[in-house]
Amino acid sequence: RSAENASAARRQRPSARRAERRSMLACAVSSMIARSIHPDSIYTEALSRKGVDDDSETASDGAATQQKVGDLMIDPVPALAENTTLQQIAQRFLTSPYNFLPVVDKEDKLVGIVALQDLKEHLNAAGEIGYQAIIAMDVMRSSPPCLTPNLRLSDALPTLLQSEQRRVPVVNNRRENKLIGSVDKSEALGILSEAIAQGSSVNT
Repeated sequence: RSAENASAARRQRPSARRAERRSMLACAVSSMIARSIHPDSIYTEALSRKGVDDDSETASDGAATQQKVGDLMIDPVPALAENTTLQQIAQRFLTSPYNFLPVVDKEDKLVGIVALQDLKEHLNAAGEIGYQAIIAMDVMRSSPPCLTPNLRLSDALPTLLQSEQRRVPVVNNRRENKLIGSVDKSEALGILSEAIAQGSSVNT
């Protein structure tokens, strides 16, 4: 009986951790939104009226939230060329852990993204015209939400939440849009969540 209880407890731990992470993320998101609407809390507002500056929260979570995307940037998900054939794309997905593959032009500009879930209809259509006749440009979605290296992590939150990808693309700048890296979405959200949680505990 004790062995069964121990086994059940072990199975519950990952679920508990996921629930805790979701709770932390919800806290981070709500806190970020609240700050954008009204930067002062009821405590700091009262202190401000007295001419006192309270930087305790900034000191506790500022270092983490002021990190830049470039600090977390890793290699990009290997990209497809615009003229990659449907057969080659399907093969890439078979050997890749990702459900989305970026598409770049000859100058490495991010021009779109191919989603695994979109391939089925194109594979069916290819049966009539041939797999070599359909290329990445025919099946890709428009350029996805992406980040830039100098963007503060706190400012990157909307893009992180909007993106469907586990590895969010990073481009050199908005004008040239060259794919230079990616950010692990889970890691970035985890840093923001923990920073907000620590800041909240300091102020309670």
